[in-house]
Amino acid sequence: MHQHIKLLCLIAVVCVAAGAAHADFADRSLSNTSIGIGTRAMGMGDASVAVADDVTALYWNPAGLAANDGLKCHTISIGGAIDNIDVIDDLGEVADIIDLDATETISAADFDYLRNVAVKTGGNAIELQFSFMTGFAYDRVALGGYVQSSGLGRLDAPGGLTATQVNADGYVNSFGAVGIGYGWNINERTQVGVAVKQAALTRTEISKTFHSNGTIVETSDNTDDDNTLTGDVGIRYRAEENLVFGMVLRNATSPKFNLPDLGTRVEVHPSLHIGLAATDPARGWTFAADIHNLTSTNDTSATFHLGLEKVMSKHWTVRAGFRDSDFTWGVSGTLGPVSLAVASALDPDDMFAASFTMAF
Repeated sequence: MHQHIKLLCLIAVVCVAAGAAHADFADRSLSNTSIGIGTRAMGMGDASVAVADDVTALYWNPAGLAANDGLKCHTISIGGAIDNIDVIDDLGEVADIIDLDATETISAADFDYLRNVAVKTGGNAIELQFSFMTGFAYDRVALGGYVQSSGLGRLDAPGGLTATQVNADGYVNSFGAVGIGYGWNINERTQVGVAVKQAALTRTEISKTFHSNGTIVETSDNTDDDNTLTGDVGIRYRAEENLVFGMVLRNATSPKFNLPDLGTRVEVHPSLHIGLAATDPARGWTFAADIHNLTSTNDTSATFHLGLEKVMSKHWTVRAGFRDSDFTWGVSGTLGPVSLAVASALDPDDMFAASFTMAF
């Protein structure tokens, strides 16, 4: 076990070097380096390439499906993050106002509201992330779908509360897929898996200026989407009884999305993710370390992830982790076939997820 821990520490050093550069926020979902899928993953800092062996393996590494038995329904998994929780209650109202176009006018009350939110945020960009997954796995087959969204928006009111105009700029990138996965046990040490998925990309770009006299000047307000077929391939290798190595190549076919309304064509390049997991079944411990997007594709950098899980009893499991620059924690409770779990960053305002799973 001590050898396993030393090896994990070595990988952690490599991960820090690989993940030193901060990934471009708007493109993270294209390389699957944005907020991950599932509460177990988030609680363990998204270190799940070698760990996931349930429905979420359809996303993390389809080779993990080979370790599944019985029927598991992962009915819902939702995660999100916002860097300024103070304005979360304002976002719905702000979105409705920003949706106005240049042929309409903004009321004095709406302008004042928009200006006040701009002052509250200090002109700083607000970053949001969201993930969702639903699906089920029976034996080594899984069906499901997921979506990851990354958004970056800014409201600026030059002059503060006396401003006569508010500038709004926003960018939303959503990458999702619906697919089927299958895992094979090649031998007692090696598992491989493949996930075939219909992937979709949606992009929205908004740039508008709102004036106190009611006029709206629109620079851009476009949304476009496209979908295509692609796939992921993965492997898990048990080097020793309690030491597992995992690797997955996502979007192996370099899916291409044509977005003519935005005047762009996007190619999602394959991204390589690796992980290592060491377990101590007698004490209920699992240690994991991942490097995501090792190839630094799609204009994003590699990210570093560490995870720890402790099975306290047949009913309770606790987790802790580190992802990129965030510490995370998680807890799950199981009663019969039902499992409820939550996970969060140290500050829940930064990241939070919840899930509901049934196993038969």
